[in-house]
Amino acid sequence: MSEENTQNSNSEKENEHSENGRIENLFGQFGKHLDDLFDKAKNSGIREDVEERLEELKKSTGKVEDDFKDWRERNQDRWKETEDGMERASQIIRDGVKDIFEKLRADRKGEGSEKDDPQGDTTSGKEKEEDT
Repeated sequence: MSEENTQNSNSEKENEHSENGRIENLFGQFGKHLDDLFDKAKNSGIREDVEERLEELKKSTGKVEDDFKDWRERNQDRWKETEDGMERASQIIRDGVKDIFEKLRADRKGEGSEKDDPQGDTTSGKEKEEDT
């Protein structure tokens, strides 16, 4: 390794270390701000309000789940139609994505052969030999 390459490598490592140091410092400051925020929240009574709201959300989540189960039981035929429609739609999407990637692959292969022949001749090498 030449001296210039060694210097470049050392310079890159130094830049990486200083960047890592800046990032670590940024995260350290962020952590301190979070700690301060939590301390203020403990002292201001906000925490109790947040915990109370979380409990309300948990209860309403349970209610929504129960309501959905009840609805699904009452509307099994509609639910089955919905599931079937979703499955068909997802299969159509999968097939479409698969077709797109296959077309891209074919286009790339086609581009490769055109690059080999700058005149854009699409005949294979074997066909060219037979013509001559």
